[in-house]
Amino acid sequence: MQRGYLAKGFRDCLQRCSNWSQKGLCDGTADSETNRHLSCAVTPDSGANHAAVCKPDSEKRVIAIYSKFCESPFAQLWGICKVKTIIHECTHFTDTFNSQDHMYLDSEAGAMIFARNKPHQAISNADSIAGYIATFDGVNIAP
Repeated sequence: MQRGYLAKGFRDCLQRCSNWSQKGLCDGTADSETNRHLSCAVTPDSGANHAAVCKPDSEKRVIAIYSKFCESPFAQLWGICKVKTIIHECTHFTDTFNSQDHMYLDSEAGAMIFARNKPHQAISNADSIAGYIATFDGVNIAP
């Protein structure tokens, strides 16, 4: 079950997000032109979040980018970074993984403990999936 779920989700995520472009970004403000065409309100930038998606509008592939995202390193995959944030948000789209935010994870050790203690939540947790995709081969990419 889990292997099939992951294989399908990876395939769908790659297919859906390979056509994604900067047009799918919005600045996370309620008055942005993009946000006016969404069926749900994207959480305003509080300074704590990096990004968000509007799941009911998955087909539009809009990711709200917040100020904290701009402060993140590009691809330090062992922690929070822009690459993992975008992967995390893409896993929320209903036609990829339809993931949830059961727990936010910022280390591999924390992810492993969470997976051992709550495997049914870990399999659909956005940070768990993003961490696996970004670090499965143990290689970090440089900008």
